[in-house]
Amino acid sequence: MKVFILLLASASVVFGIVHEVHLISQPLSLHGTDVSEDFKGEPIQARVVSFPSVTVGAMPEALISAVSASHRLPGPESYKVPEANLLTLCHIELESEMTKKGFLCTLDLSKLKMPKEIDFSAHTVLVLSIKAIKETLQRYYHSSKVNEKIMIKIVGTTEKNSSLRDLATSFKAGN
Repeated sequence: MKVFILLLASASVVFGIVHEVHLISQPLSLHGTDVSEDFKGEPIQARVVSFPSVTVGAMPEALISAVSASHRLPGPESYKVPEANLLTLCHIELESEMTKKGFLCTLDLSKLKMPKEIDFSAHTVLVLSIKAIKETLQRYYHSSKVNEKIMIKIVGTTEKNSSLRDLATSFKAGN
């Protein structure tokens, strides 16, 4: 058994598997709770929440995967909401890649579907999602003492929701 554990530990080093802990922000739904947050003067049951998360893989791509990862809010037995991440709930895909121009995050709305329990717009979901991406990458690049151009692109819109592309943005993350 000791030999097996040693081999397993060696494999992690040989194959370069590195587990890191980073503070991640996610756009979370607060449905099923009695809490609301102010969003541009209106109460909504959603907010951006930050928490530590273990990541593995290329950075900062692994951070973006963590932003869009499934999230169940811990709580008492009486709270039985299985999913809180708005990206997951609304079927919004988030992908990222390093390009020659900077780090590109793409929010794909081609499968967008607003659940009945979400009583605010896709626009609000995207604003919160972009805020979560910005917070996560700002922290990462600031702690790395590196500056990077970040671009957030929105694809997969329809004629009906094409104005959501206007939320695309770019910013400098880091010091």
